[in-house]
Amino acid sequence: MMIEVINLEKSYGPKPALIDVNLTINPGDIYVLVGPNGAGKTTTLKCIYGDLKPDDGEILIFGKKLNKFRKRNISVLLEDKVTFKGLYPYDYAELWKILYPNWNDKKYKELMMEFKLPINKPVHAFSSGMKTLFYIILMFSSRPKIMILDEPTQNIDPVKKDKILKMLKDFVSNKENIVIMSTHHIEEVELIATNFAIINAGKTTFEGNIEKALSEHKIVKQSEMTEEMEIITPLDEGILVKTDENIGRNPDFREVVLGYLKK
Repeated sequence: MMIEVINLEKSYGPKPALIDVNLTINPGDIYVLVGPNGAGKTTTLKCIYGDLKPDDGEILIFGKKLNKFRKRNISVLLEDKVTFKGLYPYDYAELWKILYPNWNDKKYKELMMEFKLPINKPVHAFSSGMKTLFYIILMFSSRPKIMILDEPTQNIDPVKKDKILKMLKDFVSNKENIVIMSTHHIEEVELIATNFAIINAGKTTFEGNIEKALSEHKIVKQSEMTEEMEIITPLDEGILVKTDENIGRNPDFREVVLGYLKK
């Protein structure tokens, strides 16, 4: 169930939001989009699950358009979590049962207890972090094939954040399911990503896994530069370059990401 994002472009009026974005996401992936706020991560996610129609390019799930596949098999967490005044957790669960035929009521009740969310309080009155947790509970209870999460750990305390990341790893452990998530926290990418893409100013500036990111780059001095090296950007301790030459020093993951974001 591979997901392909091919030459994706999207503008809001005269302002381009995405410029030729290309992604390849395989079964078993936790695929993380990393970049600053406003980089195009949310727009990319919205195009993938069909909330936005791209101006150009296409999105294929196992070689097919996603619209017929979407409702039953894709579960989504938006950064702006919409709630309805007066509705309680039970009401949301009943709605999701209708939307997702694979709904698991036992899983829902277990997670509500585990995260200690109140069942007698309307969801619109939850704190921001509680709303995020509640929607994550709904997602796991719906038993989708694909989870799409926009900044899923915002306003979550470290213990619960660690639990969520572990749950996401378990979700893809069957090598069939897929997680696509966005974050601007570089450390989260290192903790959880099987593959990732750096998105900045609407463009995919790097795509691959962490091992590839570290092995293909070096930090070198100006005097060590050669014509074969691709300059990414100057950093405080040298110049980040893409090269297979055995020269300079190996960067850490943060330096690679920051280098592409500054490019």
